[in-house]
This record gives sequence, structure tokens and C-alpha cells, in this order.
Amino acid sequence: MDITSEQRAPGGSSASIRVLRLGTRGSALATRQTQLVAELLAARHPGLACEATIIASLGDQVTDKPLSQLGAQGIFTQALERALFEGTVDAAVHSAKDLPSTVADGMVLAAFPVRENPLDCLVSRDGLTLDLLPKGATIGTGSPRRATQLVAARPDIHMMSIRGNVDTRRRAALNGTVDAVILAAAGLSRLGLLDEHAVPLSIDVCLPQAGQGALAIEARSTDLEVIELLRAIDDPRTRACVEAERAVLAGLAAGCQAPVAAFAEIMGDNQVRLRAIVSTDPEHAIRAEEVGPIDLAAHLGYMVARRLDALGAGELLRAAKSGQF
Repeated sequence: MDITSEQRAPGGSSASIRVLRLGTRGSALATRQTQLVAELLAARHPGLACEATIIASLGDQVTDKPLSQLGAQGIFTQALERALFEGTVDAAVHSAKDLPSTVADGMVLAAFPVRENPLDCLVSRDGLTLDLLPKGATIGTGSPRRATQLVAARPDIHMMSIRGNVDTRRRAALNGTVDAVILAAAGLSRLGLLDEHAVPLSIDVCLPQAGQGALAIEARSTDLEVIELLRAIDDPRTRACVEAERAVLAGLAAGCQAPVAAFAEIMGDNQVRLRAIVSTDPEHAIRAEEVGPIDLAAHLGYMVARRLDALGAGELLRAAKSGQF
């Protein structure tokens, strides 16, 4: 994958394409996701060279604190965006769920490849469903969104804050440190770990995080040649769903670590169904849902955000941020 090639540049002129440098975090999952993006690009642009450049993020460097205590949005993405801004890389590969709700100035989300399984999974040594976990079981997660929804479904369970990469958290369940952990099905699938220990949680039990299961490839808004290359792997249906979900966060001024869930799915050929929850604890949960045309997906997200806010979601989020809940 180190061969340059001749491609058609915007406007019809021919330009020599350099090696495309893809910025990525250094975890096994992040590098695997970047490899998948490189493979997609190679399939659409035969001979195009891709190189991965590993960039350490704040979220990777600080592992002894809950994500909610690390403050600013973009704890997994800021370092990648800085490398992109400085020209160290040509594009950055993100898990869409880690992105802040608004795109940084001078940047564009050029491609959303076809989405992986967006569900959460309960991972346990014996592959138990949520209903079959023993009374008072301990479940590990670093996500307030997951914790509040799981306790709403099983009030007897105990939640333990747990951080680390996918393999670290998965081992905590398999070695008995906790009875189970919650992990994204997409990450397990991409790492070949979606096995007998993992049981998908239905959307009715645990609504996914905005962007979960999707990848987002970011580029400089002025780099039209790179954008054109990346758009070849953009999936319009995935883009519409993720844009709707991200608009919920943007409309609520909520970050990717806020206790907000949002999930959109395509119905028929041109309709999007969008569901969202703001849940600071099992007794304080607000839900909203809308259905609308696919070409107005982002507008649909803002509509849902307004409905949630009218029901008191803004007050819940402010209270949660101040530590009142």
C-alpha cells in the first residue's frame, strides 16, 4: 500500500496523489478501524497508498479517572484534529461516537462508511442475558448513559466505573472482577470478539450513543483532493443517521460524554426514525422521538433536541454537570 497513482482532481485536471496519511489513536480497535478505512479506500482507488500515523489522545493517556471527569469535549479526538490542522496527517479516522457535537473550524467530516452493528452488548463469562444475571450483580461501565438505562431495567444491579480498552474491560468480566461489562457490538465485531460471551442489548433496554458503530473520517475543508478521495467511501444512509443523532447533541449543547442517547434508523426508502433519551438517573429520564424525510435528517435531530429541552432535558443536564445528581 505504498504506491502513488494518478487520480482525477476536482475540476477535471489530473494530479499526482501522494501517500494518504491517516491519523489514528493507538489502541487495537482504533488501528483496526483505520486499517478497514485503508482497505475501503484501496478498493475504490486502486494503487492509492495509505499510511497510519498514531496520535496519543488525552483519553488514552489518562486512564485512572472516569471520562466524565476529564472535562472538555473531544478527549479522544482533539490530538488527532491538532495533527490534521498542523498537516502531520491528511485525514483522521474517528469513532463517530467520540466526536464533539460540532465540527472544528476548518474541518469537515468527509466520509461515514457503512455503519457496523450500533447496539451495546452485555459481556459475561457465561454469556448471560440481562434478565439472567444474578440478583445484585455488578456491571462495569464508564458510561453514565449505559449505567442509567441498565439500572432502570434492573434496579437491583450495581454499577462499577471501569475504564480501559476493549480487551481490558472484556477481561474484567471473564475473570470475575465484575459479573458483566457493557461494550459496543461494533468494537467487539471489528476485533473478532463478538462471541458466545457477548449478548446484544435491545434498543428498548439500552439506546445507543449518538454515532455508535459508525466511523467518521475528518479532513481539512480546504483539501479538496483528499475530500474527493474520501467521499468515495461515504455511505449516504449512514451519514443521514449519524447527522440526525449528532444534531440532538448539538441542539442540547451536550458533549459526547453527556448522559444522552440518540439512535436513528432508516425506514423504507426515505424516512428516518430518531429516538433519544436524556437520563441522569433511572428516576430522571426524558424521551423523545420523531420520524421525517432522510434529506432533513439533521433538522429532525434539532427537532428532537427541542422536544427534549421543552420536557426539561436542559435542566437535567445542567444538574448532572454540577454534580447535583
